[in-house]
Amino acid sequence: MQIAEVPHVVSVASPYDAKNQISKDGTIAVASVAFDEQPLDMGKQPYNDVKASVSAATKARVQVEFGGEVAQFGEAVELPGLRGPGPVGRDRDPDHRVRVGDRNGPLRSEPRCSD
Repeated sequence: MQIAEVPHVVSVASPYDAKNQISKDGTIAVASVAFDEQPLDMGKQPYNDVKASVSAATKARVQVEFGGEVAQFGEAVELPGLRGPGPVGRDRDPDHRVRVGDRNGPLRSEPRCSD
């Protein structure tokens, strides 16, 4: 499966189509992948599918690294009572609030700012 065929992927920007996406020595290239939903809404499967789609490159010893919210969510270890990526004590609930906690107290919900 190609990256563009992964469910929830809406676009893939090749490093060859944009300026400054390939290092001067040609050893590093950056491609951007856009998704149609936030990581919590689509789950980890799209990230797993994107990783699987580059397996031929990794088998050929091309180093592939992922970044951004989808990758953070896809690699996050789930702990009982917490969901999503990020440091322990920070979470999003279904009402789009950010839950913030610290060592001195329990998690509390705060409304997210709207744009």
